[in-house]
Amino acid sequence: MSYRRRPNEKHSRYEAPPPYVQFPLELVESVALAALSLAASRVLFRLIAEHLRNAGKENGKLAVPYRQLATYAGVHQKEIAAALAELVDLGLLVIVQGRRPKGAAMARPNLYRLTFSARP
Repeated sequence: MSYRRRPNEKHSRYEAPPPYVQFPLELVESVALAALSLAASRVLFRLIAEHLRNAGKENGKLAVPYRQLATYAGVHQKEIAAALAELVDLGLLVIVQGRRPKGAAMARPNLYRLTFSARP
């Protein structure tokens, strides 16, 4: 797929390439990635999808509630905490606890950061 203007087109629009995530070779060949459970890998790919939806610019501020993780990943809500703990233990993810503003009825979702992403 080419993003350059073709010579015979006078006013073609430039289409920016879609965002992507680079996986370092060390990660692809690592025991950590091979050892992931199915629930943890599904949660990881949901967080990668959220990272890409934000054009790769909001790493460290990825807010995905448990309900969305359960719906997208097909994982029961009770399994999400264990999957997130597994990702943290393997060093693929950092979790920043969501903070509840004073007087708010519900807590904000946790914020996540993918450790292998090139952008912070």
